[in-house]
Amino acid sequence: MFSFQDCSHRCVVDPSGKERCVCNQGYALATSVNSHNGIECQDVDECREFGTCSQGCANQEGGYACTCSHGYVLDTEDQRTCRAREPEPALIFSTKTEVRRQSDCVACILYTNGQWRVYYSKAIAILVKL
Repeated sequence: MFSFQDCSHRCVVDPSGKERCVCNQGYALATSVNSHNGIECQDVDECREFGTCSQGCANQEGGYACTCSHGYVLDTEDQRTCRAREPEPALIFSTKTEVRRQSDCVACILYTNGQWRVYYSKAIAILVKL
């Protein structure tokens, strides 16, 4: 049996009156043979869990920090998702005769007959030969 002071973080009493240790967020009860099972808390590596961050992840004591590749910024609300700075993301797909780019941007790009065509919402067109 252990007492409240034996827990590395804190001790709670469950409804049946039994004491047990609980860990702060970012920690879990140690399960290794060399530790005092059930009373010691150890850091959890959240980065090992798939989907913690959309790009890079740095484990920290009691938590983690998401990182983004060059050209991306971390979403300020969820602090997990990296968003492209520019250009606006788009879906590129092909048909039998052309390659198309679908997006909500100002310009639409179309590849047909060996040429890229960029159509702007203000009726300006640029042709690029491959």
